[in-house]
Amino acid sequence: MSSLVFNTMFMLPRPGRLLLRIGFIVALPVAVVVFSYVKAPNLILGLFVSLFAVLQVSSALTITQKEILATSHSFFHENIRRRLLCTQLSWAFCEAAVVALFIVFGFPEVGVAVTASAIGAVLSVHALMALATLRLTWSYQLPFWVYYLFYAIPWLMRAERSGKLSGLFSAPQYWLAGAVVLFWVLGRYMLRAQLHRRLCGTMVLGAGDLLRPSRLNEYRRQGDQHRRPGQGPRWRQQLVGNLLDRAAEAQRRGRVVATRAWQLLTLDAAVNITPRVRVLLMIAVMTVAFMVFAGYYDGKPRDGRLDRWFAGIMYQAAAGPFFSLSVVLLAAPPGAVSRRTAFRAELTALAWSAIVALSVALAIAVAYRIMAALMPPMQWGGQELVFTAPRMHGVWLAPLLGSLAWLGVALRPRPQCTLTNMILGPGFIIGHGVLSAVPYRISAPAVVAVLLVAFGAAYVIRRRWWEQADIAL
Repeated sequence: MSSLVFNTMFMLPRPGRLLLRIGFIVALPVAVVVFSYVKAPNLILGLFVSLFAVLQVSSALTITQKEILATSHSFFHENIRRRLLCTQLSWAFCEAAVVALFIVFGFPEVGVAVTASAIGAVLSVHALMALATLRLTWSYQLPFWVYYLFYAIPWLMRAERSGKLSGLFSAPQYWLAGAVVLFWVLGRYMLRAQLHRRLCGTMVLGAGDLLRPSRLNEYRRQGDQHRRPGQGPRWRQQLVGNLLDRAAEAQRRGRVVATRAWQLLTLDAAVNITPRVRVLLMIAVMTVAFMVFAGYYDGKPRDGRLDRWFAGIMYQAAAGPFFSLSVVLLAAPPGAVSRRTAFRAELTALAWSAIVALSVALAIAVAYRIMAALMPPMQWGGQELVFTAPRMHGVWLAPLLGSLAWLGVALRPRPQCTLTNMILGPGFIIGHGVLSAVPYRISAPAVVAVLLVAFGAAYVIRRRWWEQADIAL
């Protein structure tokens, strides 16, 4: 068994990349543990953040193992499935040992039951994350989604102070039994030849590939080759068809700018609205769930006031037409039009996208008002929660984000550029936070001024780019 486990190739597969991934994703939780222990030692918080780190390490290790299985020569390697499973066990027990040492030396007053429960929790979390990483094709996104667990820290601390978690780690047999079951399931899945056949010859992405457009494009092209043919739901087909009809009608009337603008809007709808019905349903369910949670969360009284901030983040969904702006404006070169016409069509398409964003934001606002009128109060933790709609500034903030998205296109005019998406998310959250925390007489003019400056800069840069563009006329 030792020759199978302690093999450098399998204990540290692609050591440079693996250690870099682990170091990058574990730096924050380790810093949180050290800071919280120095400031005020707390066992529950330390265990929670340690389990978060275990999730990240398990994800990084398993993604690296998927990369090994995806290479053709590894498919025929002797005992590779058994070796990789042993490596998972080795890493899991090492993580459990580190957490156990943290408890024994950091909190010597706790008993053996708590330590054994923590070991069982570490093993369970590691196996669960490894299973999710192996099963999900989009597992390279998990390291970022896991960060949403940090929102549970305030609730965790309140529950710990009220004594609700006193018996959580008092029964180690359940945690250890769960770890055994999960590792048994993981072992059965890893030892099957189907896992090899599914991964062999495929592309496996890591978390860092989210910032590499070329890798993401290649991954999408590979997925399209294996996806069933289809155009998605009927309403999507009708929407794209109507946009194409408008482009054809404008072309018949000789309106060159309008023709090009409708073509760009058609591509925008085709890119932003996925043809996969299952993904659309998942997005719809998650959207409704988020609106319900955020409405009650913002309706919770805090020092006699209402924040109404968290629910307003939902308005960011209205900026959907801008998220693929680089694909729309840069991946479809104009044909048989002048540079001036192409630039005017780009402005027209941007204006229509802003109108669509405003319409979606208004629909979200109406939905919030209807939910606020219909949703009943809830009792939670001895408090009455009332569903509260967010403030309306998200309605006009969403369409103005087009200037930031256009600035991203102007600063990095490359197809599939991710700079636009990287600007949009933080741009909305910062703007919305400023409008929520600072009085309107100060925040509104400041936000509008920043967005107008961004629009002006994008206008100058893009106009100069079109004047110098080398296109076939």
